[in-house]
Amino acid sequence: MTPNSSSAMPVGDFVVRASTWNPARDGAGTWIKYIDLSSIDNEVKSIVSSQQIFATEAPSRARQLVKAGDVLVSTVRPNLNGVARVPPELDGATASTGFCVLRPNPQKLLSDYLYQWVRTPFFVTAMINKATGAS
Repeated sequence: MTPNSSSAMPVGDFVVRASTWNPARDGAGTWIKYIDLSSIDNEVKSIVSSQQIFATEAPSRARQLVKAGDVLVSTVRPNLNGVARVPPELDGATASTGFCVLRPNPQKLLSDYLYQWVRTPFFVTAMINKATGAS
């Protein structure tokens, strides 16, 4: 079956939605690990840094709760293919809304497979084609 096959299924059928929160409102008195777009090295496809910030000082884009094994895909400048997998030490971190958080449904999809797939030229081209205007 080719990627353009009419029987191709949307990725949404294989992932579950990540939780969101507002650390500035709900995290009084706590520190959070924050993953922003600059945390990803698009050459090595991994999270190379994160910030430890006081929750009430978190940027407005800090909203998505991530788990180990989640795959982060930058929706900003998709041609750069800023993708990474969340490592165990960042389980429970908060990620920017500039990422699409893909959390594989373990009964349907392996995290390793998803991570490799979002790195393919087919996926990158599809992301570029779906991007419009400033998004």
